[in-house]
Amino acid sequence: MSKSILPAHILHCVPTILCFLIAVPASYSDVDERYALCSRQFNCGKLSLDIGYPFWGDILRPQYCGRRGFYLNCYGNPSRSPTIDMENESFQVLGIDGGRQTMTITPVGLNLLGGYCPSVEWPETIINHTLFSYSETVRNLSIFFNCSGGFTSVGKNNFSCPSEDGVINGFYTIDDARGSLLENRSSSS
Repeated sequence: MSKSILPAHILHCVPTILCFLIAVPASYSDVDERYALCSRQFNCGKLSLDIGYPFWGDILRPQYCGRRGFYLNCYGNPSRSPTIDMENESFQVLGIDGGRQTMTITPVGLNLLGGYCPSVEWPETIINHTLFSYSETVRNLSIFFNCSGGFTSVGKNNFSCPSEDGVINGFYTIDDARGSLLENRSSSS
């Protein structure tokens, strides 16, 4: 008498399992063509971004690929960098690093990184905290330039920018230093 490797009660289940596998049709998952667009790279001007959710923009990355507030606009102009609108102000996107979850932006028209300063006044800019979350190491940076009335800073945070009229001097403060500078200015006026 030969011994079976499998117990008898399991052998009785094999025909049932085979019938079930044959009778139930296989299910296939198809790729939704709409979402295939979401994996495309965002190209605008000299900037080619391998970005994903929550960013979207133009035809290559439709709105359903991202989240409201993260629209990147290229204006159909291949020589421009994309912009993003936040709190009724437009910012030029200089870079996005998905791995580090950082975005480098500058107000449109204000390009301190490019070596010049604008001749217009800029309003205080506050970034929407519901769209972005910040780590403990993030600090508020306030930039002052072309100021009148003796509003200057002494220290390492000074900078100068070339202009048509010569040189524009400025300085920046980090965190609460801005508040104390403004108080000093108003008390000396």
